[in-house]
Amino acid sequence: MAESISGQVSGVDISAPYGRAVDKILETIQTYHADAVVMATHGRTGLGHLLYGSVTEGVLASTSVPVFVVHARPGQPVQPSFSPSRATLLVPQDGSAFDAPALQTALDLVGPHGEIVLLTVAQPPEHVQLDESGRHIRAYLDQQEEALTRAAREHLASIVHALRERQVHVAVKMDVRLGDPTSGIAVAARDHRADLIVMATHGRTGLARAVLGSVAGSVLRAVNTPVVLVRPKLAEATIDPRTGSARDVLAATPMF
Repeated sequence: MAESISGQVSGVDISAPYGRAVDKILETIQTYHADAVVMATHGRTGLGHLLYGSVTEGVLASTSVPVFVVHARPGQPVQPSFSPSRATLLVPQDGSAFDAPALQTALDLVGPHGEIVLLTVAQPPEHVQLDESGRHIRAYLDQQEEALTRAAREHLASIVHALRERQVHVAVKMDVRLGDPTSGIAVAARDHRADLIVMATHGRTGLARAVLGSVAGSVLRAVNTPVVLVRPKLAEATIDPRTGSARDVLAATPMF
């Protein structure tokens, strides 16, 4: 017997099919109507290809259920267990159509005494205004950075407000950072002592492009925290956390 993510006791079954790993895992997901998949990834092929070509990447490419991934590091101790009912979940949000599925997965996972930390890592301004001598005008740079972080805070605040209107009673914090997305997520996970990071595998548009397709792999490499990767179902309605209404994740327009 084992404790499920919701804290309830559930049975344990085994399956040992023969064949190509990705195909058999996908078949087993369908056979058992699995709600999620738990996998380890080694990341032997480098920073830019942590998932590419791996079994984990192959499963992610073909399943819509969340994939709970732990980066296996030979010689390092196993991360300590945590109580699902009191877990802290870090959920990066970038203002794209892929925010909602990741947040909904986090809401499904978090326990009654748990906490969700909504995080946006805004990238610094790409175009910095210069004075006549060609030197950076610090005041202008500060204004640009403040505009980015203010927009991020307003976006996260709108999500929290929508959750309250939906009467979602879970502790929610907001965290806005400026800089590299991978580093920002890794440091935030450490600062908040996150038990899980829940993030989408896509989302190339949106607020400062905070969550790119490549970020998921680099985050796995940078942190010891397990990562739950969510690949939104294509052309399927999902719940918009800002409005509480259904929307199509492909048709949705990013806020920024």
